[in-house]
Amino acid sequence: MSVLLRYASKTSQPGSSVTRNSTSIIAPLINVSREVHRSQSEFHDIVVADTVEAGRVLILDSVLQTASADEFFYHEMLCHVPLLSIDNPKRILIVGAGSGALLRHVLMHPSVQSVTVVELDSDVVEIAKLFLPMLNDSGRVFSDPRVSMHFQNAAKFIETYTGEAFDCILIDSTDPGPHSSPLFEDKFYENCRDHLSRSGILVVQTGAPTLARQTLREMSQVLGRVFSSHGCYVTSVPTFMCGYFTLSWASHSANPSQIALDELTQRCANRHLNCLCYSPRLHLAAFELPVWYQQLIESPT
Repeated sequence: MSVLLRYASKTSQPGSSVTRNSTSIIAPLINVSREVHRSQSEFHDIVVADTVEAGRVLILDSVLQTASADEFFYHEMLCHVPLLSIDNPKRILIVGAGSGALLRHVLMHPSVQSVTVVELDSDVVEIAKLFLPMLNDSGRVFSDPRVSMHFQNAAKFIETYTGEAFDCILIDSTDPGPHSSPLFEDKFYENCRDHLSRSGILVVQTGAPTLARQTLREMSQVLGRVFSSHGCYVTSVPTFMCGYFTLSWASHSANPSQIALDELTQRCANRHLNCLCYSPRLHLAAFELPVWYQQLIESPT
């Protein structure tokens, strides 16, 4: 999960800020009180910082990824909307999400038997264990016997995968860039489609149209070319201060917007989910898009 909120400089002192961009045109949004960790991995410049407004945050390559104060607004909707739309989800694939927060939410579903996590950068996971324990149950989610970790390029992983079909594929990638660009191409989603069960659901973060409208439009076109059923729903993450954040879904036959409220309520109760954001009513409401978002999806250019 990421939006264009940029960390200040490497020499930032307490009181420095995370802002929307590298200029001073937009006022500071998040005040950094302490830089907890900084390192350079093979793939990312990694920063963990304490902030006044957002709790502890993870920043990759100067871009805010997640914040302890409100991660549930994003991860609960990315996870529970598709999983509660499936009667008995067993096999889950997670792409990205090295903080462990999304994995923590997935493991709340008692029917889940296996979770395959494909993360490019093992350093992100190790740093999350040490400095973001509130997101990953002090690292225990990564050692859960149902979880298998794979540190490699996700496009290559799914291209060569030969196991059972997944009931749900959750793609929590960074924004398009040198390492993640294959995750926004037709070929990747064709391979995902081929390894998704007939009633399974794929969800990918497609960003905030107010900041990067082309991501939602282009991903909607990709999913429309590859899948017979696709759409979009929204959540709002206070830390990101960018309006509605979009999550795009696709399936062979399922439609998460068409599950009856009574069925969602029963499934939620049976699975004993303790949510801070998700609810069955919010699940259905999330598919009611602003007109401008719908126009972006339907626009050819």
